Amino acid sequence: MEPRTKKQKNELYNELTSGDEQLNHMYENVFNYLSINICYLNYNEKKFIVEIQKNNTSYVKNNYHEIIEPKNMIICFALSTIFSTSCEIVDFLIECFKINVNGIINSYDGYFSFMCRFSSNVHMIKYLINKYNIENENLLEYCLYQACNYYKYGWNNESNLDVIRFLVEEKNTNINVKKSPDNKNYFLKYSNPHNKDAIIYLLQNIKDVSDSELIDIIICYDIYCLKEIICELNNYVRVNRFLWRCYEIHNVVENEFIIEELNQLIFDSSNRKRYKIDDPFLKSWEEYVKMVDELKIIVPIPIIEVNLPEIKSQCPDFSNYSKSDILFKNNEIIYYGDRIIFYNSLLFLRDVCKNCNFDEPIILTGSLPKYLMNHYINASYTGEFFLADVKPPDLKVFINFIDQYPTTTISINNLEQQIIQFFDHNKLDYTNFDDLKDIFIKYRLKYLYLHMHNRLYTK
Repeated sequence: MEPRTKKQKNELYNELTSGDEQLNHMYENVFNYLSINICYLNYNEKKFIVEIQKNNTSYVKNNYHEIIEPKNMIICFALSTIFSTSCEIVDFLIECFKINVNGIINSYDGYFSFMCRFSSNVHMIKYLINKYNIENENLLEYCLYQACNYYKYGWNNESNLDVIRFLVEEKNTNINVKKSPDNKNYFLKYSNPHNKDAIIYLLQNIKDVSDSELIDIIICYDIYCLKEIICELNNYVRVNRFLWRCYEIHNVVENEFIIEELNQLIFDSSNRKRYKIDDPFLKSWEEYVKMVDELKIIVPIPIIEVNLPEIKSQCPDFSNYSKSDILFKNNEIIYYGDRIIFYNSLLFLRDVCKNCNFDEPIILTGSLPKYLMNHYINASYTGEFFLADVKPPDLKVFINFIDQYPTTTISINNLEQQIIQFFDHNKLDYTNFDDLKDIFIKYRLKYLYLHMHNRLYTK
């Protein structure tokens, strides 16, 4: 008489899993999904499945003939794609059981979508999809749908994020599919709530997430999970929309828990007001640096754009003003100009120049190019300086020179915003300017420190 009770079925699952409860649960879900009644599997068939799971290639090759029923051949092959890590076993079963890999297992699932629902083994999935050149958009879309429905089981408590990445980033599956009647994102709407990795990936990469979709997620999760999602999101705008909707849906106590220990830099000005959070840019340097170093997100810099001239600025050649006062000597070149104007702008001289004898020219050290020295002097006359006039290869020597000889117009502090724009405009990498990074930190330039984080994080 065939076993019918739950207890009797569990005993049969135990034969497959040696009593592993989590694995029992996995098998039960898979068998139910495939509409398989374990009661109809004989000992040899169950043993064959166990050895597939153990990657026992020799057993599979020597005993495949024990699987006689075509439907059980399909079952064994399907299970091999999720339980085995051996491509050799999978290829062998395809050949011996004459499996049509493009066929279906049940009324709506093929082997590829089945794998994506139940397996986190991206190597097996990638191997089979690439081997059989799966390019059909509808099939890949359904595979992604199933991957978003993946659930971590105790026996294989691994994220399937790599599977989702493979389908989206390597197979170019369109992640932005919206379907009627509500016009919500297909994958976000039907993702398994337990698969937070999928939810986070979708929230970070979908082009357009509506407020109603954010609300659906907020309602679906408890405050502990919401906090985890917020911590992992790397999209600043979406994080703040998420925080805004959380504020509207949850009460004060719940919201206080959600934002507790969150990095204050991830809050935009509106959310800082809602949650009554102090401006992080007003924190001490030490506190601020700690917050930036712990960021997992690119935070926009609240910076005022400097309108830089499109054409390089023109300035006199001060090395030819021999009828004027001698200002200083640098690199064996003597520069001339109005000593009162220039010395009053030079910070280390302005308070003592009246009491000094300048019979001998001042020597300014450093190897600043002549064109740049002219701009440096000219800024004392005009009261403005544009970093755009600096050629990128000369940036290091210029910043080091300004660190030594700041003026009322040109100083590291005054140039902070221009330095940020200069790095962006010229696509410079901070990793090539380690000595300058130390100077920026010495001056405690908060916006520049955040900009360095953003650029390195992007890279």
